[in-house]
Amino acid sequence: MSTHRKTLASSFLAIICASSCGATTIVFEVQKDCIILVADSRRLVSSINGLEDVRDDECKLANLGGKFGFAETGREGYDPANLGDSVPEFHGTSEAVRTYKDLPDRDLLRVAERWAVQLRELFGSFYRADSSRLRSLAIRPQKDLLTGLFAGQDAYGYMKIYMVRLAISDDKAIALGQAPISYAIYPFPREQNPITLYSTNPVTNELLEGKTDRAAAVGKLWKPEGRKIKPLNQEVQRLEFFAERTGDYDPEVHSPINALLITRQGIKWIENSTCRK
Repeated sequence: MSTHRKTLASSFLAIICASSCGATTIVFEVQKDCIILVADSRRLVSSINGLEDVRDDECKLANLGGKFGFAETGREGYDPANLGDSVPEFHGTSEAVRTYKDLPDRDLLRVAERWAVQLRELFGSFYRADSSRLRSLAIRPQKDLLTGLFAGQDAYGYMKIYMVRLAISDDKAIALGQAPISYAIYPFPREQNPITLYSTNPVTNELLEGKTDRAAAVGKLWKPEGRKIKPLNQEVQRLEFFAERTGDYDPEVHSPINALLITRQGIKWIENSTCRK
């Protein structure tokens, strides 16, 4: 595998995830015939009364019907504060699984679009119940709420990532009556920005690129397990290693690390400590 992978080389993705998209790191790598998804297991679940539950046994990856992979980062769920809470419970991963099951054609982009619309409505309910609370949870500077990654073979036969970004809409747009939650979908790779290796966490990107002193120091610690390991498995190990080492510098990232391999033939768990198969 070439060492000259296309990583974060422009301001485009820096704008998408300028604040590391919340407390997590998710790494994706798109190859010709497969996609690797790697994620840590720390998660914050919010409620309307201000409580946040911090867990290190959560799963941010999902197998969608043995066909697509899914990952999420940001404000990943909502737990009702009490029985009278007007905001329904929701979690991004559960909604992704439900969306996949509800779409008969199982097109990757359509699944991503339907999920985006559903989460826009759910976060919209939260906003209408307590806009100040939701605004306090938004990730600066773009007021991001949740980012979802949908991975698999697209309608044209290419291995593709669709990154869905949900955020609080511009104040002027809301004042004019537009929906309080907006979303955008970014495909990877694409001709205008052919990025194939990226993390939602800037520290992980720094370590992967290896250009700083601490990144060089971490890079020296990387040693693949097994002398006869296959190149693909070695690459998975490498991404897992740098995702885990991100926790040395970012307290919002924590092991265990889970890894999912998406191919044209289906889904395979490489590492699964906290996820359902």
